[in-house]
Formats: sequence, C-alpha cells, structure tokens
Amino acid sequence: MSGYRLLKHRQYEHNAEHLPDSIRRKAMWAQVLLGTRGRTPNVKTTTGYNARWRRTPVQGYHYYLWWIPLAESELAERSGAGPPGQTILVHSIRHHDETDDPIDLASLDEFEEVPLASLDPRFDEQRSVGRHLESDQIAPATVKGLPGSGKTVALFYLVRDLVLQSGIDSLLYVTYPRLKRHAQFLSAQAPELEQRIHIRTLTELEKEITGLPAHIDPMHELADFRRFLDMQPAASLGIWRRYPAALYTEIRAHLLGRTFPTAYTLPAPRLAEATFTEGAFNLDAYATSRRLTRDEAAIVVRLAERLSSDRFFLDQIAAGRALKLLTQPSQPPNGARKLPGWLRAIDALVVDEVQDLTLLQIALLAELARTRIHAAGRRLAVVVAGDESQIVQPSGFDWGVTRICCARCLAPTPRSSSSATNAAHHATWPM
Repeated sequence: MSGYRLLKHRQYEHNAEHLPDSIRRKAMWAQVLLGTRGRTPNVKTTTGYNARWRRTPVQGYHYYLWWIPLAESELAERSGAGPPGQTILVHSIRHHDETDDPIDLASLDEFEEVPLASLDPRFDEQRSVGRHLESDQIAPATVKGLPGSGKTVALFYLVRDLVLQSGIDSLLYVTYPRLKRHAQFLSAQAPELEQRIHIRTLTELEKEITGLPAHIDPMHELADFRRFLDMQPAASLGIWRRYPAALYTEIRAHLLGRTFPTAYTLPAPRLAEATFTEGAFNLDAYATSRRLTRDEAAIVVRLAERLSSDRFFLDQIAAGRALKLLTQPSQPPNGARKLPGWLRAIDALVVDEVQDLTLLQIALLAELARTRIHAAGRRLAVVVAGDESQIVQPSGFDWGVTRICCARCLAPTPRSSSSATNAAHHATWPM
C-alpha cells in the first residue's frame, strides 16, 4: 500500500489540458513521489494568503504543481479522510504569475482519490524499453539517458511491469546504495513487489559469492587514500602528488578495475589491449592506453601492486575474486559453476547506475547473468541502465566497452534504448 493517500482536485485535469504533455507528465511524476514519500526533491514555499501551500517546479520556474498536506490545510479538522498526516491534497498546475492568486477550499468533496498505481508518467519511448524483454530467450538491453531524460522513471516502471505483467517471479535489482528510494517506490506500487524484487548493491553480491566483507563507498575511501599519500615521500609520487584524486582513479578504474583473472578472455582485441591479467600489469600497454609517460605510469603501477593486497580498493579485489570463482571449472559431480543458490531462481537482472562500475565489475555482472542462464536453463531478461554524464564513482566507464563486455556473456548484442527521444523530453523529465 502507498505510504500516502493522494486526493486530486476535480478540476485539475480540466485546468491542465491546455498545457504541454511534458509539463503534465512531469507533474504526474511529482504526484508519484508525493504518494510514495510524501514529498518531492525540489519544493518552493509561498508567502501571503497561500503561505501553507507547496510548489513543485514542473517546467523550470515557470510552472508549478501546487499541493499541501491535508493536516496543514483549512480542511484538516473536518476532513474525515483518515489520518490527515498521511493525506496530500493536489490542487493544480499553475504558472508563476498565478502564485498570489488565493486558493480557497470549501470541502473535501472538491477532491477525488487517485490510486498511486494508476499514475504512469512515461512517454511512449519509455514504455517501449521493455517490450522485447517479454519474448526473447535471452533479452539484454541498455537504457541510456541524459540528465533529465527520464531514465529513472523508465527504469522504475520497467521493473514494476516486468514483475506485475510479464510473469517474472524473482527480479534482482543491482544499484549503488540509494536502495531506500527504490524500495519505497516499488512497495508503494503493489505489496507483492516487495517479495519478488531483490535489491542489492554490488558489494553485497560480491560478499555473497566470495565471503569477503562488504566494502566502504569508494568516495569515502578516497579520503583515507589522500591521508596515505601525505605520508609517502614526495619523490615516490612524482607529479601525482598534486593530483591524489586522479591517482586514485587511475589505480581503481584503469588498473585494478581492468585486471581480470588469468582464464578470463575479452572478445575484442582493442579491449584486451587496455586490460591486464591478474598479477601481471603491462607497464607499456598501460602507459600507451592512458597517454602517460613511462615514469608516470610506473608510479601508478607500483602503487597498484603495493595496495592491491592492502586496505584500499577492496571492492575491485572482491570483484576479481568473484569473477574468478564464476569462470573457473567447478568440481565434479555436476560440473555446474559456483553460484549462490538464490540466484538460480531469478528471472530478470536489472543493473542501474552502471556508469559508476568499473569494467571488472560490469564483467562480473555479465558473467553472473550467463552463469544463471546455464545453471537454470531458462529465459533471463537483462537490463543495464546508466548515464555517462552523471558518473560519481571513479569508474572509467564507456558505453561502447560496456556493450562489448556484455556481448561476451549474453550472445545477442544488447539492444540500446534511450529514455526519451527529443530535446524537449530531455529538458523536462526528472532523474
């Protein structure tokens, strides 16, 4: 059930019908957030007569969705609508010039309830993302999106539809630790989603496969890395001493994040030239691929060799260990690869924020998918979503390389979808 009850003014649709579709759909997504969390990320207050009302921007600062918690409205004492703290009144979409126009509420009869599950703010392009996932035996797809293009909206509803409409009993959703937001949205749509959608971080998966402890966030680790560098002789770091974040990225994303188990092979020669084999960094290949001098590259390689068994970069070490366990031949009698028992049951794998994963971590997820296909012998839907312009973790991400890596494990080339197809959509959809 939804955490919040939505009541929408009966004249809402009539008053909004002249507005562009992009504004109305963004206002609808704002209502989804209100029903899920009781708030939206961006809220502007008001003064004067309408001082208690909230305004959520739905087109820059020109148009706003007006709403108010029932408990703060003049109807609170005579509402009869259940706990007023859990009810939100949605009034209208108004232009900035209408901010001071008074809103007078006479009765709750002016409003009608809106079930959260009935709100679908997607454009047709966003709905089309998952259509081929319903029929293919192995159905890989990539979902790309610029900031504001609606990637998150498309992915949320894709997950919902895969479970509720496509007969998928178990879906694994892998993302960085913004899990609470995802869980709130999905559980608010339908109670059964909580039981059928399993949300994990990649480090949690690595722990389940390898038994190694979960790891701290890379950006928190960077602070410790800076302190470590401060204790090193200046001569040992060369020019890198002035660029600790760049040095951290080089080691994590471009050396350890591209170092694969000995038995693992990559499908494209150009990709293999920029990767390394466990225990054997190629100094000249690294310097060439990163356009560094040999001395600059040597400092990075030396530190990577020293720290790869230390307290830093444990997420990459765990990813390499997990990939090795999945790809090495297993022991008799059944010849099946190592796989957590629960993973055999999943019917879909959705990877969000892929741009924050290194190539090694992406390869691990692709191998998990292939291992599941071979172990269970049945259809698996695979969706990989990301945005190159919103990289937070030092990952060295590239869409072309990601598609090549996924193609190795999932024979069909992943189909590419954009979450919106024109500039207007890119400008107005929330992430």
